[in-house]
Amino acid sequence: MKRPRGNTRKKAIICEPSNWTLLNFRLNLIQSLQARGFEVIAASPEYPKNGEFEELGVRFVRFPCSQVGLNPITGLWTIFSLWRLFRRERPDLVHQSTQKLVLYCSLAARFAGVRAIINTVNGLGLMHGEGSIKIRIVRILVLGSSRFALRRPVRMCFQNSYLRDFYLKLGLVHPDQAAIIPGSGANPETFHPRERRAGTNEPLRFLMFSRMIRDKGIEEYFRAAEQMLTKRNHARPVEFVLMGGARPNNVTGVHAEWIANPTTIPGDWLERESARGYVQWHPHREDVIDEIHAADVVVLPSYYSEGVPRSLIEAMACGKAVITTDTPGCRDVVEKDLNGLLVPPRDVHGLAEAFAFIADRPGLEREMGEASRRIFMERFSDERVVKLTLEQYQLAGAPVFDDREPDRSGPEGMESVA
Repeated sequence: MKRPRGNTRKKAIICEPSNWTLLNFRLNLIQSLQARGFEVIAASPEYPKNGEFEELGVRFVRFPCSQVGLNPITGLWTIFSLWRLFRRERPDLVHQSTQKLVLYCSLAARFAGVRAIINTVNGLGLMHGEGSIKIRIVRILVLGSSRFALRRPVRMCFQNSYLRDFYLKLGLVHPDQAAIIPGSGANPETFHPRERRAGTNEPLRFLMFSRMIRDKGIEEYFRAAEQMLTKRNHARPVEFVLMGGARPNNVTGVHAEWIANPTTIPGDWLERESARGYVQWHPHREDVIDEIHAADVVVLPSYYSEGVPRSLIEAMACGKAVITTDTPGCRDVVEKDLNGLLVPPRDVHGLAEAFAFIADRPGLEREMGEASRRIFMERFSDERVVKLTLEQYQLAGAPVFDDREPDRSGPEGMESVA
């Protein structure tokens, strides 16, 4: 695609399902592109709040896209709207994540003649599991469309090797298109260790924060907390906190992105379970860093199709021990018995035993937390994630590195493909 005569500035369009994702997951990437001379356009289906992008020097464009479902008619309208956007703006690259936008933006960018198309795959969505007859039909349509949309020279950034291998097995991509970039990163200056609280009589606090999707292990968290608190005594008192979801009728105005999934656990169920006294439940709020700092151990008993869970990355950045499941994506953040514990998915007893293991060993959570911070800095910081992402832009043909910079698409970037 050739840019109109007289307009020589490089241009990138970053598409995400929400403004929150753009500002929280992609901000450092956007600023890195700006520092390299790119005009960056942020795009999502939402209306922006006053000045939230303008003050960053980023132009915002809204496109229509349903938050839930894969209706073919609305999907075609989304693809057409994105095609018009890409034809009008003529970007050097477009980058998107989530299964729906990977498909829609890749199709639109291919038809619009965009040279560099980069996708981040952070889960399997409809491609995973059994599902109803309707879902199976939609899955066939998605797979067929993806085989066309994701052909070379599209670059595919998978958050873990399981996701990459899944796409390779289905023949959706070729090995030379695929890189592994572990998560979306987190800013080590924003998420950093802080002394939780003084005193030895404070209870050991376990925290889980996520979307209230059933497959995240919400019910297992409640049951395991109950089992631990009722069946035995421990070396110190413990407490369990859960954050996420919305109250009945969403009276607190939680964003639709967090409660739109059809398997979202309703607020009245969460209120009833919390009232039993084993787990303190609080509805979703966008800034969870104070809750992370107030915790000793962060838990995610997920059997969902994860990329690399952001909640665990943020917990590790804050120097917290981690308990999660031995499943793709989740296991990627834990070096067993060093910075956390792995339990089998859906195993309530195993999860309760992991709680007890840490509770009965005072000081272990601090040792694990220190290891979490070291592992985060080595593998999951946003600086490393942005660096690997820029290398993929360069490999896709976008002019990211000028002639004065060393070639960064060599061994380290290629290592991430293995």
